[in-house]
Amino acid sequence: MSFTPGAPLRRSFKEDRDERKRKKSVRQRVRVFALIAVLIVVGAGAWIAYARPDFSALLSNLQHPVPAPKPTAKSAILPTHLLAYHPVKPGPKLIGATPTPLPTETPKPTPTPQPTTTPTPGPKKAPATKPKPAARPLTVAAAGNAFALPPTPAPQFTAAPTLAPATPAPATPTPAAAEVYAPQIVVDARFANRIQPDYPEIAREQNAGGTAIVLVTVGPKGNVISQRLEKSAGHPALDQAALSAAARSSFLPPKIDGKPATETYRVVYTFAP
Repeated sequence: MSFTPGAPLRRSFKEDRDERKRKKSVRQRVRVFALIAVLIVVGAGAWIAYARPDFSALLSNLQHPVPAPKPTAKSAILPTHLLAYHPVKPGPKLIGATPTPLPTETPKPTPTPQPTTTPTPGPKKAPATKPKPAARPLTVAAAGNAFALPPTPAPQFTAAPTLAPATPAPATPTPAAAEVYAPQIVVDARFANRIQPDYPEIAREQNAGGTAIVLVTVGPKGNVISQRLEKSAGHPALDQAALSAAARSSFLPPKIDGKPATETYRVVYTFAP
C-alpha cells in the first residue's frame, strides 16, 4: 500500500486484483461444496426410496398426514348401561304338565306294479320234405330166378393237375473285378503287335547309333495312356523314332493277381548304323 501524508488510505491496483481473485476462489469452493451436498442428499433419498420403502412411506405420511375418520351416526358410542350383560332368570317349572306331541304326517301308500303278460310264441311249423325218387331195381335172370340188384354208381375220374413248367431263375451277373491302378510298377513289355522303328536318314548319314528305352503306361484294356523316354539313344532323331514306334505298337492288357490293372511297360529299341 502506498501511504501519502494527508491523503486517504487506498489500496493499490495489485492488492485489489488479489482480493478479487481470493473472493472468486472462495465462491467457487462454496459452490462445489453445495453441489456435493445436494448430490449426497439426492443419493441418500434415492437409496432410502429403493432400499427402505417403509421409511419412504413414513416420510410421505409425515408430509401428508391422513385425517382421522369422523364418527358417523351409525357408529355412535352407546351408553355403558345398554352394553351391560343381563342374564335371563329361569321361570318356574310346571309339575305334571306333559308336552303335547306334534302331529306326524301319514306316509302315502306306494302303488303296486301290475304284472305284464308276455306273449308266448306258437309252435314252429316244420318244413315239408320232398320224397326222393326211388331207384329202379335192375332185374337179372339167372337160372330161371329173378332178383333185384341195387344200381351201381358210375366211376368218376378226376384229372390230375397239370404242373406249370418251372421258369429258370435269372442268372445273377458276376461283379466285375476291381481294377488295380499301379503305374509306378515297371515291367517288361508284352506286345500284341510290335512295330519296329524306322532308321532315320539323318542319323544314318551321321553314322549315329545307340539304344533308346521308352516307358509306356498301358491301361487295363491294353490302351496306351502315356509314353516317355527313360534313356536317350544319343541322337534326337533316334529318340523320336523310338517314341513313334512305341505309340504305334499294341500291347496286351496288364494284370496284377488276376485283376485288370494299369502298369508301365519298358520297351528297348537298339539302333545300329
